[in-house]
Amino acid sequence: MKNFGRICAVFLLSLGISACESPQPPATSETIPQTETDTEQQKQQRYAKDYDTVDMSDIPPRFYEIYAYDAFFTEHAERMLWANADMCYYKMYRMGFKAHPDIYAPDIPPEYEGRPIVYSLTPHFPADTFGMQKGDVILAIDGVAVKDEEYFIIQYAKSFTKPRNTVVYYSVSEQQEKTAILVGKQTCHMDIHTADDNLWHIDTGGKAVVLQPALFDFLQDDIHMTALIAHEIAHNVLVHERLRASTIQSTGLMLSHLGRVALAATLGINTYKKDETVAHSLAEIRDKQVDTVFAMDSELTADYMGLYIMARAGYDIVGVEDTWRQMAVLQSKLDTDNILHPTDSKRFVALQRSIAEIQQKLKTTPAQDILPNATHRSLQQIQAKQVKTWHPK
Repeated sequence: MKNFGRICAVFLLSLGISACESPQPPATSETIPQTETDTEQQKQQRYAKDYDTVDMSDIPPRFYEIYAYDAFFTEHAERMLWANADMCYYKMYRMGFKAHPDIYAPDIPPEYEGRPIVYSLTPHFPADTFGMQKGDVILAIDGVAVKDEEYFIIQYAKSFTKPRNTVVYYSVSEQQEKTAILVGKQTCHMDIHTADDNLWHIDTGGKAVVLQPALFDFLQDDIHMTALIAHEIAHNVLVHERLRASTIQSTGLMLSHLGRVALAATLGINTYKKDETVAHSLAEIRDKQVDTVFAMDSELTADYMGLYIMARAGYDIVGVEDTWRQMAVLQSKLDTDNILHPTDSKRFVALQRSIAEIQQKLKTTPAQDILPNATHRSLQQIQAKQVKTWHPK
């Protein structure tokens, strides 16, 4: 009886989600021939065999300090956020450098100790174009001295809202103080952070992407990590977190009574009483079901948009589907249900079709001018919600 009650609850929640979102992945079993999925399954089996002997606890680090990871992530992310700024409603300005007092810099004069040291420079962004180098010392931003990390964070954050910033810094190579007037590049409004832990996933909160070094260590290849960054940027461009929250809210309203009745058999509780345990249990089942249904669809649409984000920034997208084959292997090796990436063959076939679509467009159109198909599910999802985010030029 308890199992029947849980099945009823999940079934009712599924109905609510379908009514709110009607998930329709870009590629379905009706559009993909069985021969293609069979071929893809064989590739996945080869990948799984290659990683059979990999010890997840013994993967060597790509870098030996967190700032090296953050530099890689930031430099690639900023390049893509700038190239795709027209896809975002909300924008910010970026000078193209990051700095922190903890960076090892043996060549700076004693009077500059404790000041932020540049550790990340995005190619072709204002700081790089001006001539700033890694290891230089940031002294002031817009007339305010940045004596320590706290002062730097405040002034650095303010620079995101201004198209023009004046930065005073000590050049290690020239051994003198210099003043740079930096006209920021306008990018999508999105923060990029690197977590100092050993988790195996990337977090997106709608306005930020938090990256994990452990994933980069596993993927190894630069293009695979770049593909992962583009995919997570796509989640934010398509406001998936906001859509998920609205789905949970609308589903909860629709099932406030039906869900309580269904849970009665499951929990053995009188659901007509005001019981916080019942409400909490219903919310847990609802949230998990939303993640199962909604997240799978959002992953497929982020795949599609992520490929465009990469291509428009000038990256070669050939072979990007291998990124997700490796992620499928990773998911099978980890004892966790926090990773909700689809691992069936249809996903990889859809990725290859999307790559072919983009390559065809690149034959006649410059990379920065190609646009996703307006009829694609990823864009219909946004148009239906009338959210101010993606819009073509």
